[in-house]
Amino acid sequence: CALGAWAAYLGVTLGDPLRFLHAQATWDRTLSPPWAAFTWGVQQVLHARGSDAVALVRAIEVLSLGLLLALTVYAWRRMRRSDAALLGLTFLSVALTGRSDATHRFLVATPPVFTALARVLRRSALLIAAVLLSAFLALFLLHRFVTGAWAG
Repeated sequence: CALGAWAAYLGVTLGDPLRFLHAQATWDRTLSPPWAAFTWGVQQVLHARGSDAVALVRAIEVLSLGLLLALTVYAWRRMRRSDAALLGLTFLSVALTGRSDATHRFLVATPPVFTALARVLRRSALLIAAVLLSAFLALFLLHRFVTGAWAG
């Protein structure tokens, strides 16, 4: 209903009910099958291999998309259906664009990600490893952001 209302609003005010989809073309995002985002991400990792931090960023993006899919499956089996549905819709909103770039930003904006991760990581050894990995990745991405490397 909300999507239909938004499309109607855009149609009335801007003359294009699908403006939100057409705006994605700015970032080369188009409606694609879900595996296209994984394929694009892997190609980007292979293309960037050896060029400093870019390959790591691309790998984080592909792994984030895989993590989102895995958490969706986990949530479907072990959590509330509403949480699983939100995770699934978030996965589809990224995967159906044909690109995996910036996927890690979508993870941060989806609350059931944290609930699912808390359930999966409740064993102390996994939790310690996840905290250390997260700290490393957070510092790495923060450095890229502060130095302006995120924009190009």
